[in-house]
Amino acid sequence: MAATPRLQKELNSLRQMNYTVALEQPNLWTLSISGPQTSPFEGGTFQIAIGLNNFPFSGPSITFRTMIYHPDISTTGLVSPPAIQTSPDQWTPTTSLVQVINSTLNLMLTPNVTGQNPNNPEALNNFNSGQWDTIARSWTLQYASNAAPA
Repeated sequence: MAATPRLQKELNSLRQMNYTVALEQPNLWTLSISGPQTSPFEGGTFQIAIGLNNFPFSGPSITFRTMIYHPDISTTGLVSPPAIQTSPDQWTPTTSLVQVINSTLNLMLTPNVTGQNPNNPEALNNFNSGQWDTIARSWTLQYASNAAPA
């Protein structure tokens, strides 16, 4: 189970929102999220890892374990902390994991294409050229659909 009352509360909140959460370690959870409607990720199911080192005093790390093509998500799956307000200068201990997941879903809907340092420069270039949507949809079908290989 969760190591602290705060983590237990966060776990209960995520489960109340109908998220499937697996506790790999006390400070490493895995969560399944559905790609938001009207996004190139619609119809996909994505596994994300939530790193909770020093939570709630530090923001969690969010890493997609399912491959995803997105300007704010590196090729290794790491989500840019500033894009979801989890960097040290943005984080507050009162922020909940549900809020962080909602920020992640919002980022999937609306990439932060004005950032100076995108996590995936190729995806940003393709976003600017109008090709990103097609590539992201293709990756969703290939890696995040129910028919995708595990």
